[in-house]
Amino acid sequence: MLEILFIQWFGKKLTTMAEAKGQPAKKYRLMGILSWFGGELLGILICLPLVIASGDSDMIYIAYLPALVFAGIGAGIAYNITKRLPDISGQAAGVPSPIQGDAEAQVREQARS
Repeated sequence: MLEILFIQWFGKKLTTMAEAKGQPAKKYRLMGILSWFGGELLGILICLPLVIASGDSDMIYIAYLPALVFAGIGAGIAYNITKRLPDISGQAAGVPSPIQGDAEAQVREQARS
């Protein structure tokens, strides 16, 4: 249950971060959720052969701990990718891009001469 609540909160966090930078929010929310489950699956696949080789059926629960660690690593990677996105929201709001700024500077330069 806590895992579901965390994934819901984490998805909203990534959505907020992406929207603040003018990026498509659904894309990064989906990336975060898939990286969580992908990491969890990877952790289980790595530990499951060790549990099976031990022959103790009670050890299956121990494989869940590394799965959560790998899920956390996947979520951390998704968070860092979203955090490092370029901010394109200013360009959409009418702030000139560096290319437009250079063109305007050239026009002013020509007007002076």
